[in-house]
Amino acid sequence: MAGARPIRILTAHSQPQLRVGMAASIRAQPDMRLVAEAGDAQSAIGNYRAHRPDVALIDLRLTVLSGLEAIAAIRAEFPGARIIVLASHEDGEKLLRALQAGARGFVLKDQLSRELIDAIRLVAKGGRYLPAPVSRIARPHAMRTISPGESDELRLLTRGLNDGEIAHQLPLSDDSVPVHLIGISDEPGGDDRL
Repeated sequence: MAGARPIRILTAHSQPQLRVGMAASIRAQPDMRLVAEAGDAQSAIGNYRAHRPDVALIDLRLTVLSGLEAIAAIRAEFPGARIIVLASHEDGEKLLRALQAGARGFVLKDQLSRELIDAIRLVAKGGRYLPAPVSRIARPHAMRTISPGESDELRLLTRGLNDGEIAHQLPLSDDSVPVHLIGISDEPGGDDRL
């Protein structure tokens, strides 16, 4: 990687200790450079405008404006912005909205230490970073409004529950959960590539 331009990164999270942890992980990588940090959505938008990073890491739970509003504002001004959402297990529906707004992937906050660097590298190259269980329902052609029942299934899936556990918590049979989840992603004419 000698001579290659480093991946320029913006982080936006309201908790300083998480920003410090992300900064340390990023600075430890020879192919990455942290160019800006933000503690709220307005600062994230301003720093994106000022620094034009290759990848922005944006928490869904920012202050002043939400992370969703920050993503929408950045993408409106910079349609090619590559954004990774930092989400919690409870953010299932918000996560889908963030992907609809143009986010290129997400990392669960409790997986940051294991997945953050891989996610940044993949998104910087133009790819999408979606944890395997969610990738089957978050395909580009699946970016549509989902029903409350589908939202419940997505929320439980992002919490790491398997089909049987989801069925136990919802009024579904074990066999019908995969059918419902596949139905979320099956749009006529859609293609299966991420």
